[in-house]
Amino acid sequence: MTQTTQAIEKVQAVARYADLLRAVRGAFAGGRKRAEQAVEQEKVRTSWEIGKLIDEHILLNKKRAVYGEQVIKRLSRDLRISHTELKYMLEFAHTYPIGPPAGQLSWADHRELLAVNDDKERKSLAAQAEKERWQRERLRKEVRKITRNEGITKDLSFPISRLSAQPGKIGTYRIIRAKAGPFAGELAVDLGFSNYYKPKGKFPFQDRDLISIANGESKADKNVAESDLFTYKAYVFHVIDGDTFTAVIDLGFGFVTAQTLRLRGLDAPEIVSADGGEAKKALEKRIMKNSSPVLIRTTKSDKYDRYLVDVFQGGNYVNQELLAKGFATGVE
Repeated sequence: MTQTTQAIEKVQAVARYADLLRAVRGAFAGGRKRAEQAVEQEKVRTSWEIGKLIDEHILLNKKRAVYGEQVIKRLSRDLRISHTELKYMLEFAHTYPIGPPAGQLSWADHRELLAVNDDKERKSLAAQAEKERWQRERLRKEVRKITRNEGITKDLSFPISRLSAQPGKIGTYRIIRAKAGPFAGELAVDLGFSNYYKPKGKFPFQDRDLISIANGESKADKNVAESDLFTYKAYVFHVIDGDTFTAVIDLGFGFVTAQTLRLRGLDAPEIVSADGGEAKKALEKRIMKNSSPVLIRTTKSDKYDRYLVDVFQGGNYVNQELLAKGFATGVE
C-alpha cells in the first residue's frame, strides 16, 4: 500500500468531528516525525560531505608535514565548530569512502559507531540499533561492550572536549563612571546586563573599585577579584533548546532582569531533530528542579546579543556535564 493510498483512506474515515480531530492531530505528529527524520538525515549527509572535502583538501597538500592537523584547527577557528567535531567528520568520510550510510540513524549515533573498527561489527550494530530504535545511551553501552571485550577500537586520537569554569561570588560588583544617562559622569554600581545603580547618600568609592554586599550594606572589599564578578542566582522559567533558556536574574539591590541566555562553550543539536529534543529534556532536567534557582556566571554576549553563561546546579557544572554526556558538542 502506497503512502498516497493510506492518506486517501484516512481522509475517507473522518465522518465524525472526533475522528477529524484525531486524524488532524495524527497528521501533525506524523509531519513532525518526518521533518525530524529529514533533518537528521541531512545532518548525516552534510557531516560526510564536510569530512570528504577536508580529506580531499588534505590529500592535495599531503607533501606538507602535519598539514592535516593545522587545517582542522584553522577551520575550527574560522567556522566556530569544535576541533573534535571536524575530526569526527573526517573519520566518517574515511570509514565510508563511497558515501554516507543509508538508514535512519542520527549523526550522533554514527559518531558513537565510529569507535568500532570492524566493518561487519559496526554495520550489524547499526542495523540492530535502527531496528530496535535504541536510545543513544543504549547504543553507547553496546559500543563500549564491544570495544572493551574484544579490543576492536579505532584510535581516533581526538582531544576530549572539556570546559572549565568556577562561579564567582554573589553580591560582588564593580564601580564605574557612567558615560550616558541620568548618571552620566557620576560613579555608579555596575549590576551587569547593562544595568546600573546609584545608591542614595554617601558614596565612598572610586572608579574601578570592587565592592561586595554584606548584611545589606555595600563595602569595598580587597578579598574579591575580577573573577568574582557577574555571578547571580537565576530562576529558569523556560528552556528553549539544548543550549538556550530564559530566566529571571537577581541582580541585587532589589533589581531583577529577565534574559535569554546561551550556555557557553557548547552547541546542542537543532530542536527540530530527535537529538535536539533529547538535549532540551536533558537541560530541563538539570536546571528546572523544583523551581530552585541555579547559579550563573556571565561572560560576553553572542552575535544574537544573548549573554553566554556558565551554569552551576547542586555543585555540578552543567555545561561540562551536558558536553560529557554527548548532548552537545564543544565550540571554540
